[in-house]
Amino acid sequence: MFQTPGGADSNSYTTTSSFTGAGPRVGVKGQYGIGGFQFIGEAAGAALIGTAQSRINFLTTDPPMAPNNQSLTSPNATQVVPSIDARLATAYTFPPGYYGVFKIEVGWQAAVYFTAVSQYALTSVPTTLILPPTSIYLATAQHLQSNFTDQGPYLTGSWAF
Repeated sequence: MFQTPGGADSNSYTTTSSFTGAGPRVGVKGQYGIGGFQFIGEAAGAALIGTAQSRINFLTTDPPMAPNNQSLTSPNATQVVPSIDARLATAYTFPPGYYGVFKIEVGWQAAVYFTAVSQYALTSVPTTLILPPTSIYLATAQHLQSNFTDQGPYLTGSWAF
């Protein structure tokens, strides 16, 4: 960690995490219709296999000195991310003309991706005269993994022939 003897420095860090993957998805879908209205429920699970990478950018500023930028980047790693998702919706279907039907669907959906977010967290280590206080030491970086959750309303429209 970059420090000044007087303690006038300030620091901040940002972390980024990326995962790109694909995999099999298995689920069930139930649908009940009354006239042009439909009520829909769906639940599924997936095992996504892909590449993960995380990065931390650390910035320290001290008024008399130039800013000190440092970063740690993990190598690309193959990771399996299990996930579950569900949705509840209602839809209305009608024929707009002689060809096909138009369907408008509105509902709520949610998804959880387990251990998909990978990040570094820094902790401070007391420095001695042997280690200068001008570096980020790898021993102080913790590698943390957490879940990514997404939920909210959705609206779709489709035209089927």
